[in-house]
Amino acid sequence: MQGSLPLYEQLKQSLSNYIEENLAPNDKLPSENEIMFNYNVSRTTVRKALKSLEYEGLIYKKKGIGSFVKFNKNIHKLGNYKGFSEKMTLLGINIEYSVLKTKIVPANKMIAQFLDIEENSDVFLLERIGSHNNTPLNLTISYLPYKLVKGIENIDLQIESLYETLENEYDIKILGINREIEAIKIDYELSNLLQINEGLPVLKFNGQVKASYKDVKKINIEYFHTFYRTDNIKFYIEEKTE
Repeated sequence: MQGSLPLYEQLKQSLSNYIEENLAPNDKLPSENEIMFNYNVSRTTVRKALKSLEYEGLIYKKKGIGSFVKFNKNIHKLGNYKGFSEKMTLLGINIEYSVLKTKIVPANKMIAQFLDIEENSDVFLLERIGSHNNTPLNLTISYLPYKLVKGIENIDLQIESLYETLENEYDIKILGINREIEAIKIDYELSNLLQINEGLPVLKFNGQVKASYKDVKKINIEYFHTFYRTDNIKFYIEEKTE
């Protein structure tokens, strides 16, 4: 192995490529001895590389048995307004939602500004965890102007798509989404919900959803925060020249 990176980093990258090209979730990795022989490196280097892969959430270990592929990162394309579950379905990945909270609350100043409504107006609060194979992927907190979605609290949004519900039940058609992205370190409460260690980085999306409603060409129908784990999801952005 050659290069300016530390040897264990080079090995980690080689193993990561091997996993992506040859293995599926829960497949067993070659043993430490096999990796030492195949890559001509020391046991210390192998263990540091495996430890790094484990920390990044790509593998897990079974004591006395070996290392296994944990979870392939889902690829989430930015640039269109399809909901997360819809995009994952197109990739053959089933997302299951758990509704943590639904509530009618007064809009604070910031929420009112993003939804273009009066401060203290009623908004529908929806808090959900999106999971795949019992592994949490994201937490989304949404706010919608309640005057446009009255009765939505009676719909099972654990099963129904939010955006399909808006279109089918309320004649609200999504036009687009403005997103702001930042990396943050999560607190204790959020780490418990996403089942990762406190202080690890996550991607936080702040979003404003534009829609048409009956005779109104454009309204702000949703303001949301979504927190994505970074160990099992990656994003890409496609840019085109005019």
